[in-house]
Amino acid sequence: MMLKRTSIILLSTFVVAMVMLFAAHQAGAFSQPDGICTDTEKKNFECFQSAGYLVEIVPDASGNFPKIDASYNSVFTYKITKVDATKKITLVDLLIPNNCATKLAIPNSFPGGKLFTDATGGPITNFGQGLTLDDTWWWNYSGWGNVISLTIAGNNVGVEHNAMLLGTLTIFPHQWGKGEILAPGCRPLGAGVLSSAECINLYQSDTENLSMNVGRALDSCIIENEVVFYYSSNCTGDPIYPTFSEPAEGFVYKSGTQGGCPEMVKVRKASPACVELTLKSGRKTTVCYPPSP
Repeated sequence: MMLKRTSIILLSTFVVAMVMLFAAHQAGAFSQPDGICTDTEKKNFECFQSAGYLVEIVPDASGNFPKIDASYNSVFTYKITKVDATKKITLVDLLIPNNCATKLAIPNSFPGGKLFTDATGGPITNFGQGLTLDDTWWWNYSGWGNVISLTIAGNNVGVEHNAMLLGTLTIFPHQWGKGEILAPGCRPLGAGVLSSAECINLYQSDTENLSMNVGRALDSCIIENEVVFYYSSNCTGDPIYPTFSEPAEGFVYKSGTQGGCPEMVKVRKASPACVELTLKSGRKTTVCYPPSP
């Protein structure tokens, strides 16, 4: 299809087509916090480092995350460590899905906190504002590093990565800490991740063609490692696996009037033709058709 110089395609929900396993969420797969966020741990969303702080999940002695307490509830515990921070943490926010088949119930947390619903986002930061598929949990936390936790009722709670914000003592959003980490989700531990796959013809001309094959999870969000581009109009030929950049400075995970997935594809007709994909997390990638010789 021919596109204008700048056009935006909002990706719609696809029909569920296949089942995949996300092995990183199996019980007993996680190591204890050690003050280091390796590439593997970061890829598995076990940790992130931002604004001079390191955040790590805290599994039980057997490596299970979350921990199951004496009341058979699921406890999501995180260790925050000061690395080279210059600004004190004044609050911590975490996105919590609100569209699970069985609604997540939060009996308590440490320190205390509050759940903000109806797409209002967290206090002060507006973290999660406009995300109709996610609520925002706010911890009443202040300090330079400590252990925080959130208890979800039940001992078979899902685990999925979601966004966390470390609000620091500043009015400038780009100085807040932010990243993605394992958090309460809708799937039970070890359950399959329902996803769908679809080929999208992004740009087509006599000499330049671009298409994209994407996978979406049950909540309609694009699965990052299931994005593949092709220099064809129908997802055939040699695959192009994109490299995603980190979120832009100041990105605070708030947008998406269609829900929790403000993924957007922007295509521009030029030589070369280029496509830019932005994910829910704020990561971006750009793929261009090679210029004609």
